[in-house]
Amino acid sequence: MVQSDVGRRGADMLETVSRLEERNLKTLKVEEAKRFAETPPDLNDRENDDVLQINQQIKHNEGLRRGQE
Repeated sequence: MVQSDVGRRGADMLETVSRLEERNLKTLKVEEAKRFAETPPDLNDRENDDVLQINQQIKHNEGLRRGQE
């Protein structure tokens, strides 16, 4: 691990966690795309609420990265 001061260490940790979460969310989006390609979603069905939740988390993470939240 690269040496860093105490203040920077916390920021580095948050950035690392954010990147890992982003990677996980992108994996979920790829799986979602495959699933929807096989059978298009019924938008009136609440079965796909997890898709909306993933999209909201991605939007939230992007806002944090840009300093907007």
